Amino acid sequence: MKINSVQGKIIIFIEKYIAWFFLILLKSTLRYNIKGDLHRHSNVIYLLWHQNIIPAVLSRTKENIALLASASFDGELIAAPLSLLGYTMIRGSSSKKGVSALREMLSALKSNSISLTPDGPRGPAHKLKDGVLYLSLMSKCPIIPLVVNVHKKWQFNSWDKFILPKPFSRVDMHYLQPFFVNSKDEMPQKLSEIESLMNDYVF
Repeated sequence: MKINSVQGKIIIFIEKYIAWFFLILLKSTLRYNIKGDLHRHSNVIYLLWHQNIIPAVLSRTKENIALLASASFDGELIAAPLSLLGYTMIRGSSSKKGVSALREMLSALKSNSISLTPDGPRGPAHKLKDGVLYLSLMSKCPIIPLVVNVHKKWQFNSWDKFILPKPFSRVDMHYLQPFFVNSKDEMPQKLSEIESLMNDYVF
């Protein structure tokens, strides 16, 4: 379905407020245990796996953070309620509008932090792509890996094993040490280090 069609606009308008209300209601029940430096006073690139989008975004509403969403209709269904939660939305992906999305992210990092899911939008799950390393190199902003553990959850049979916290669940979120990318030569090593750290972290 096209975003600009009449039917598409109606569906997005209705879904935006229903999803926003559900997310706000869910957030009010969750108990967060957050560790590490959130870097609220500097512009950084947060990284988390695609499956953890919901618990992560609910923890940082109304903060100065930009998110990347696909330019597709499905992406709009995600972007619309997140914008109501206070996030700045950047539209594009590695497969659609990738160059323009990169420009927007570089521009956003001048005044915002950015949160990215480097294994999205289609996977493979828990595999880090090198685009975020180029973003860090070009912007001079550090990468902050974020690992998430939801104690009580629904887990869907999707490519990423998408997680939806159950009401009143405890959510552990740990912000790990920053990674600076200073040259292309060090990218393979940094990519391996960050991916291993995010996958092997023990709470």
